[in-house]
Amino acid sequence: MHHNPLRARWTIFSILASLYFFVYFFRTSPAVIAEDLMEEFSAGATIIGLMSSTYFYSYAVAQIPVGVLADTIGSKKTVGLFASITLLGTLIFAFSPNVTFLSIGRALIGFGGGGIFVPTQRILTRWFRTEEFARMNGLLISIGTLGALVSSAPLALLVALTGWRNSFLIIAAILSLLTLLNFSFVRDDPPVPIHPQTAGRRERVLESLKKVLGNRNFRVLFVTSMITYGVMMGFQGLCGVNFFMDVYGIGKEQGATILMMISIGVIFGSPLGGALSEKLGRRKTVYQLALTGMILSWIPFSVLFGRIPILLYYPLSFLFGFFNGMAVIFQTIGKESFPKDNIATGLATLNMAAFIGAAMVQGITGYLIELGGRLNGGYSPHGYHVTFLFYLVILLVAFALSFFVIEPRRSQVPL
Repeated sequence: MHHNPLRARWTIFSILASLYFFVYFFRTSPAVIAEDLMEEFSAGATIIGLMSSTYFYSYAVAQIPVGVLADTIGSKKTVGLFASITLLGTLIFAFSPNVTFLSIGRALIGFGGGGIFVPTQRILTRWFRTEEFARMNGLLISIGTLGALVSSAPLALLVALTGWRNSFLIIAAILSLLTLLNFSFVRDDPPVPIHPQTAGRRERVLESLKKVLGNRNFRVLFVTSMITYGVMMGFQGLCGVNFFMDVYGIGKEQGATILMMISIGVIFGSPLGGALSEKLGRRKTVYQLALTGMILSWIPFSVLFGRIPILLYYPLSFLFGFFNGMAVIFQTIGKESFPKDNIATGLATLNMAAFIGAAMVQGITGYLIELGGRLNGGYSPHGYHVTFLFYLVILLVAFALSFFVIEPRRSQVPL
């Protein structure tokens, strides 16, 4: 381990951020290999959609033990444990003889990925000062989003060169190296504590959870987060590439490149949402602006389905990702809506919403597309059209619900 604490913390951040990169990578990777999986395992869109959704269900479940484990065995060991589970799931996925094992592997990948973010944040709060944490957390999210970007066109190229199984074996090798680096170099605390040690009241979990569930903003944001992230993962994480291939007849690599624009949009939109809300002093206004932008950028996908030039999907996908990134301000609204003693419980519970929504929407997506029937070796445009209109309707529901959000008082309590 480095003796220089300044150098040590950047080494620690680099290892943890690299692991988090793959958390995002796995979320959206099925979109690129969906056609390969359906062909090799003779599976329909419904089955592949359900298989893909297991990641999000298991990710949400992982939020229950991860905080307790970080408190008991430490954040470093918790990261190592969940990274090892992710590695095991990746290997099972790569060697799967059927869809059942694909689903088991995918579920383990999701459960393992669900245990990386929380302990990573805890480590960052100990190695970086309070005024540095927001910047480091933003950098962590950006690196994660790069993982989603790499899971599009770059993954499509790797799959074309080596096949989907070998691609995931290569990823497993990288994960094994990062897991070893975590156990070797990551430390929970610096030699000299950066923050003063304070003793505070620790509420019982059930008492804290009861207060969170009784919070009006939590209930509204839980549903709207399910919808917005669910729609993005339904399109970017599952059916997007196949949509472009089946409806526009383009190749997998070009379709994946269009989806890559969503991730680029998120990278730009996420920090802007926070900065704009600080400048305006209105979190709710920015959140509603983001929801409006998502709806407007999705209208050409749904209402004008199949009638716009393929080149327009590049800027449209960027805008959809951009406004989805801005919508991450809902986390800040949630944080500032919870009492100080309930922030950790509130954010962990709110974090589950996105993944429950993604799992549900991916399952519905596969069902609706398959309901449209087959055509010329792919799926009928009708199935995609119905799916995209469904996305538009639930996005409108999210916007309507946003009017019930109460503008929170500013809180200076660090995460």
